Amino acid sequence: MQKKKTGPGEKVNIIMRPLQKYVVSAMVLIGVSFHQSSTSGYEFSQLQKIYSSNAPLKTLALSHSGDRVAFSTPARDTRGDIIIYHFATGKRKLVTTDDALDSQPVWAPGDTQVYFFSNREKEGGIYVSDLETKQVKRVSPSAVWCEFPDLSPDGKRLVYYCRKDKGYNLYELNLDTGKEVQLTSGEHFNFGPRYAARHKILFYSKRQEDFAIYELDTRTGKVSSMPGPGGFTFQPTPYIDNENYFCVSNLKGANDLYLVSRSGNFKAVHPSASQDLYPVYSKPQKKLYFISQREGDYAIFSTTLQ
Repeated sequence: MQKKKTGPGEKVNIIMRPLQKYVVSAMVLIGVSFHQSSTSGYEFSQLQKIYSSNAPLKTLALSHSGDRVAFSTPARDTRGDIIIYHFATGKRKLVTTDDALDSQPVWAPGDTQVYFFSNREKEGGIYVSDLETKQVKRVSPSAVWCEFPDLSPDGKRLVYYCRKDKGYNLYELNLDTGKEVQLTSGEHFNFGPRYAARHKILFYSKRQEDFAIYELDTRTGKVSSMPGPGGFTFQPTPYIDNENYFCVSNLKGANDLYLVSRSGNFKAVHPSASQDLYPVYSKPQKKLYFISQREGDYAIFSTTLQ
């Protein structure tokens, strides 16, 4: 019987095949993570109501410690105040009490400061409140209208949109130096930026027929269209695992939450006939928080990824 000859490539495969299972095991042991390339691997636990209110709840932000949320409500003055709600104690704390619309809160690292939008001046802008000293100051340029702030994970950069040069473009502010850099250009509507991953910002924009999610590479300035459920799609979260993110879409009429993958798969999150908005995700807790009127009142709900 003639012995079969093997080429160099076949010899390598013969050697490597027995080692594959050990390589995979070693990767797991040293903490290399495997990401879902599809939304099909995720399920959602039953909804839990965290907080409810007769007055509208608008915009939502989860603290870095995961033990409280900040949101905006017009309960006091029919405009909007920033309020902090602590999960464990059920206590509420007013952050702002002026006669303006204060909304879109964002927590700074350490949870000692909250950035937010306010129209307390002629040109609305981004402000920061120190929760200990209660001092408030404007951080975005005073001569232009700026909204939708988000902080980089290290707390050193602030991204937002500004109305200027006949467009609604994204800008990034270095909080240490005060230097502002324009990130997008043109006459598109660019809203809701989120630091999604390293060198990546997700935002929603009307660059085609309807609003959709786009990804900006901050190193190159390249803007890429992201797959999604369709319809008016907005309010993206950061990536939850480098592949998937949450967003809102009116694909079926009402605003529903969707988990969307970079590969184009998507899955609705507890869809209903009500309006579900302002998704925020906690990686340590594996929980999604959002605001909904599905039980009549305004409420904050959570669901756990399984």
